[in-house]
Amino acid sequence: MQHLLCLWPSARRTRASFCSHASLAPLAPVDPATAVRISGPSVEPCLTALRPLDTGTTLELTADEERRLAAALGTTPNADTFSGRVQQLQAFALRELIDWAIARRRFESVSAIDVHRILTIFGEIREEAPTVELLANQLSISESRAVALLSRMRYGDARLIRRLTYLAARRDLDVQLASAAAMAGRKVVWVKSDTGRIVDEANTAIMIDQVGRADGGQHEGAEKAERTDSTRTGQSWTASEKMWGFILAWIEAQAKTLAPDDGE
Repeated sequence: MQHLLCLWPSARRTRASFCSHASLAPLAPVDPATAVRISGPSVEPCLTALRPLDTGTTLELTADEERRLAAALGTTPNADTFSGRVQQLQAFALRELIDWAIARRRFESVSAIDVHRILTIFGEIREEAPTVELLANQLSISESRAVALLSRMRYGDARLIRRLTYLAARRDLDVQLASAAAMAGRKVVWVKSDTGRIVDEANTAIMIDQVGRADGGQHEGAEKAERTDSTRTGQSWTASEKMWGFILAWIEAQAKTLAPDDGE
């Protein structure tokens, strides 16, 4: 028998339900691109997808709870990304329960569960590195516990955290550069402090690459980017448009080197 775990947003509430296939009318075709496939050697593959079902047990969220759910997923209830991220969350929640039920993956402590769920949300849904501020403000985790969890993640999942930092920096720069006006062939942008550190890393790597900056090299014509201001939460950088292109390409290349292998 197929069972469907259904979770979807509406204008007023988010509802989750667990329903028996036997009690439902024939289902519409499932889009494989947005479905979770469960298959085994002795059962026919079944698909789990979002559907607005009105049967079964429902979990209704208040407007504030829906806002907090959206914040945890790095979006807002009215954003176009909300529905898709709720879909992803549904899939990961189902995967975690199945792994536990068949003893494929169980956790030895509450901290291990928290780390796993944080990395799932930030690594697979948000594609953003978790920080103390994000965990405290968007997941309602105390700052002291957030510090402890991040220390554990940086020790055991440093590669993933590093990759997420590069991806977030690339997105931050893309947004800022798109709206920055070029003056005399240069663009000045304000970026988050984490992004600023990545820009500094890229700037140094490019400028010390003597071979790459030579004629015919991949960084030919590179000119040093300059940090013009810095605060606790942000930095201002100026560079030529060509240099920004080199920096973006360097960040993208670093993220790719940290991507998981197909077998992982």
